[in-house]
Amino acid sequence: MHSVMAIPKSRRPRTGVTSVYVQCGSKPGLSPAFTAAARNLGRGLAAAGIRVVYGGVGTGLMGSLADAVLEHGGQVLGVLPGFIADSALAHEGLSEVRIVASMAERKALMLQLSEAVIMLPGGVGTQDEFWEVLATAQLGLHATPCGILNVDGYFDALLAFIDRALLEGFLSVADKDNILVSDDPEELIGKLSRKAAERMALTATAIEEGSSHA
Repeated sequence: MHSVMAIPKSRRPRTGVTSVYVQCGSKPGLSPAFTAAARNLGRGLAAAGIRVVYGGVGTGLMGSLADAVLEHGGQVLGVLPGFIADSALAHEGLSEVRIVASMAERKALMLQLSEAVIMLPGGVGTQDEFWEVLATAQLGLHATPCGILNVDGYFDALLAFIDRALLEGFLSVADKDNILVSDDPEELIGKLSRKAAERMALTATAIEEGSSHA
């Protein structure tokens, strides 16, 4: 049984982000820069007191990210479908684990538990997670800011596609503005924190105005 671990007051975030949903590969990739970026991101999130919510795997970039967070005193929540939780892929040292019935439920819960999303290099599964977040944001189901850590130009082609989709009218300016990009983990954390804080302030203002007109 895994229990929720509170973040000590000294490590609580100074922004609107308390948890971030991180998407990345279960393999390390060929470039050492990918693993370094995952570890640097993990260290930065731990230092900011931001909990990591991710797919619960202990291999590849996913494992490197989780290990770095834990090594620096941070909190990591892993969400796994049962067939992965029972396999050798599962990380055994996480702060908390949630077991779900399906991959779809896994993605939905990770998004629900987070105020921001960050994508690192990865393959098909990573892309699937990222595009589902963007698609549901486009439908107005949430307003979670999405960050891309563009390590060693890995996402250059993806960013070019996003620009083309905007140019051709398949994405709106608002859709594009929801995607924040950097090759520096700390800079990306800062961008997402500011965007999330802006969104939360707007939501609070709208609620207050709605109450005053009730």
